[in-house]
Amino acid sequence: NSREMELVLPRRVTLDYLDIWRAYDNGSQYAERLNTPAVNVLAISLAIVLNASEAAGIAETLLYLYWLERYDVTFSLPPTRSALEPGDIIVVVAVLGDIRTPALTAITYYRRRPAGTASATTRRRSMLQRHWAKKGRQPNRG
Repeated sequence: NSREMELVLPRRVTLDYLDIWRAYDNGSQYAERLNTPAVNVLAISLAIVLNASEAAGIAETLLYLYWLERYDVTFSLPPTRSALEPGDIIVVVAVLGDIRTPALTAITYYRRRPAGTASATTRRRSMLQRHWAKKGRQPNRG
C-alpha cells in the first residue's frame, strides 16, 4: 500500500453549475478542507442544472473522495483474470465480509512468475460509497 502526499491533494473544490433558482445563471459552490497544508484548488465546471444545496453537496463529496482515495492498494491476480484491464470495476470481498468495488488503475504482467500471473493496483474507494450502498441510495439523491 502507498499513500499520496497531502500537498498534491486539493484543499478546496469549486463547482460551477447552472443554477435553477437564478434563471439558469452560472452558480458556484465550494467545499474546503481546513486542516491540511495542501494549497491546491480544483475547479470543476458542469453543464448541468442544479440548485445551490445540490452543488454544495457534490463539491463536498468530490473533495472527500479525493482524500479518501489517496491510498493505492496492490494485490495479485490469478491467470484466470488475465482479461482484466485498467478501468474495469471489480468486486473484492474482505475476510470480514466487507465488500468493495474499486476500479483498477494499473495491471502488471510478470514473465518470471507462473504464466499469466499479474499484480493489479487500485485506489481505495471511499467509506461514503459503502455507507450509501448500505442504505440503498446514491450520493445526493435523498
